[in-house]
Amino acid sequence: MTLFDTALSLQGKEYVEGWQDCYTLVQQLFKSYLDVTLIDLARPHLWYLHPDLNFFVSEFQNQGFVDVGDNPLNVRLGDVLLLSLGRPQHPNHVATYIGQGKILHHLEGQRSLIEEYSPKWRIRVKKVLRHTEMERTLAKVNPVILAQLPYAAKKRLGGFGNA
Repeated sequence: MTLFDTALSLQGKEYVEGWQDCYTLVQQLFKSYLDVTLIDLARPHLWYLHPDLNFFVSEFQNQGFVDVGDNPLNVRLGDVLLLSLGRPQHPNHVATYIGQGKILHHLEGQRSLIEEYSPKWRIRVKKVLRHTEMERTLAKVNPVILAQLPYAAKKRLGGFGNA
């Protein structure tokens, strides 16, 4: 099953803060597609309004994600996007780029959905994160992807590109 097919199976879930929300959707996608378990993050109600809580950035980096910058056009299949909705001090929403110009995400009060990765979402991107296991899995699925990876990523995947 492709990442896109896996994302299709996760559409339509009801929103329940802290139980079935944007972060848990990323957890479910990574578990279903990669068999990677992302830790549960305890999130107090309206956590993003607290200036001291910026756990999306720190916690994702503790779970095998690499920060590849804040360029919303520098996305690859499986990248996790940290977004700011409204005017919070820190990113308060996550989505996953699933290919074909689409993202999978879950907004408060709505059902999870796949939608176009349009300018309305790109302007909200604060960080693009890439998981090393996603790179490894996609390289196995499609060797062309491996050939397109930067040297540093190939090296992390086991010494590819040393020639």
